[in-house]
Amino acid sequence: MKPLDRGVLVAVFVMFVLLIVGVSIATTRYKQRQILLVQESMEILADNQRVQFEQYVNNKVSLLQGLVTFPEIYEMNTVKQKEFIKSRSKALGFHQLFIMKKDGMAYYIEEDICRNQKEEPFYKDVMSNDTYITEPFYGADATTMTICVSIYDGDYKKCGALCGAVELNVVQELFAENRTIQDGKSYLVNREGHYVAVEDMQQVYEKMSIYDQKDSDYSLVQTAFDEKANQSGTIMEGGTEYQANVAYLANYDWAIVHCI
Repeated sequence: MKPLDRGVLVAVFVMFVLLIVGVSIATTRYKQRQILLVQESMEILADNQRVQFEQYVNNKVSLLQGLVTFPEIYEMNTVKQKEFIKSRSKALGFHQLFIMKKDGMAYYIEEDICRNQKEEPFYKDVMSNDTYITEPFYGADATTMTICVSIYDGDYKKCGALCGAVELNVVQELFAENRTIQDGKSYLVNREGHYVAVEDMQQVYEKMSIYDQKDSDYSLVQTAFDEKANQSGTIMEGGTEYQANVAYLANYDWAIVHCI
């Protein structure tokens, strides 16, 4: 082989290698740009979901706060309360409404029964807070979150609380409506990693925790709770890595996880 031929072959080989390196660099940069765009989109989406959830809850709080200003409620006459509330609970989007009295007796309007809940932590939490929102309650027909606002008498002394239960599948529907990335998924978890709302609500009923899943790493979610701040990065779920954004809900100590 002539020296000139060798030189041509070497030049071609070098050009080929440079081409491969250039394509690799361009591909890597393209992937990085795509990941950055996805992360930015997810940050916006997760924040929108946070605002949407908080607006939904705040709206329910406002409805309850409006109801307790009526004498039919704050006079604490059970008959009047039943007549006033029963026609309104479903129209206002509540699974059910009930009254917690200062003596610990809870009057459930739809069921028309009273329960003594004075010894329950729920009663103490309701009575010691002006507004109180519970962790999920896992019922036979629905999983609900209960929002309670204080009832004050004419002298502005607390005499009880009006409580409204909302179904958590409604929250998941809100997330689904605001999900623009087809393959993305969103769910709501508490500090222990238990699902509060998720597409498969059976996972809520069974009190499943994301931290119990095999081949998974949710340190990004843990960081959001530890720092009480939104986080972006990756999570490992069942051996698959996802781009993720975690929106921390300070008022509830919950977090919305959106991943793709």
